[in-house]
Amino acid sequence: MSDDAAGNSGRSVPGGADDTDVATLLDGVRSGERAALARAITLIESTNEADRSTAIELIDRSIPFAGNSIRIGISGLPGAGKSTFIDRLGCFIADEGHRVAVLTIDPSSERSGGSILADKTRMQNLVRRENVFVRPSASRGSLGGVGLRTRESIVLCEAAGYDVVIVETIGVGQSEAEVRRLVDIVILMVTTGGGDELQSIKRGVIEFADMILVSKADGDNVERARETATMYRNAVHLLHDRPGERDPFVRAVSAHNAADVLAVWDTVKEYTALARESGYLEENRRMQASDWLRSAIREVIEARLFHAESTSRLIRDHQDQVREGSESPSAAAVRIVDEILAGRSNR
Repeated sequence: MSDDAAGNSGRSVPGGADDTDVATLLDGVRSGERAALARAITLIESTNEADRSTAIELIDRSIPFAGNSIRIGISGLPGAGKSTFIDRLGCFIADEGHRVAVLTIDPSSERSGGSILADKTRMQNLVRRENVFVRPSASRGSLGGVGLRTRESIVLCEAAGYDVVIVETIGVGQSEAEVRRLVDIVILMVTTGGGDELQSIKRGVIEFADMILVSKADGDNVERARETATMYRNAVHLLHDRPGERDPFVRAVSAHNAADVLAVWDTVKEYTALARESGYLEENRRMQASDWLRSAIREVIEARLFHAESTSRLIRDHQDQVREGSESPSAAAVRIVDEILAGRSNR
């Protein structure tokens, strides 16, 4: 373990995480053991409250080893061919000697918490490579197309030495802008669809994409894919009209065409090199870290308040009135929070 990591391990996290267990697990992650990385991600994704302090300690110690990857987000509606394209793209990247981690987010059942977790089966070529790690995770109701712990999973993959991390979103459409808060470059995959392409994606998602790929440009669909790419190229030129901002890369691609896949990877490398040289990449990462902090604060506040008996009593006091319609949920929420804050200030 490096001096930086040793110094970082001196910080304690409330909750009493077992120092030996965390150190052992981190050593395994840092040694490149895929089984250790899988266990670490399982730990941070655990919904068991007893695991949370250990997970926080693990992430805290992993931070000094993170940040040295190209982070790529791949979004798009179901059926756009994301998994197939990632399989081909990941193989190209791995064959260049990079270590590639792929984090796929699957929709999970609101009732059971289960998920399909089928992406790994659609990446048959990729999962067989020694320098590749593929991890499907359930969304567990998290909005924005990514999982609740995707940020932490990226940190762990980077600490394990993976220098390219690909995040595949659920594929639910316009609400998927959350991936922009996690990665360096966002690739939006779309398909041809009888002229309804732009309506199906809408402005919000197009605006955050750095690259737009019209997939399945093969066979009889080549010409339609090229026409669709032209439509998007014209659309993004109007949307990205801020001075100094270049239009997104737009191309019709086939996952089975090596030249197309290579062109995408070359563009990713060019984009990240320019972003790093201009200072944008570092500044964007700083903004993402600040956003992570705010999200973490909200999570801790919510967890601690809802577990506090005094808060439970306050909620019960207002709940009947809300159910009966004599008080609105918004007004009740304001009164509950005001009472909590007033109570704390009087201590």
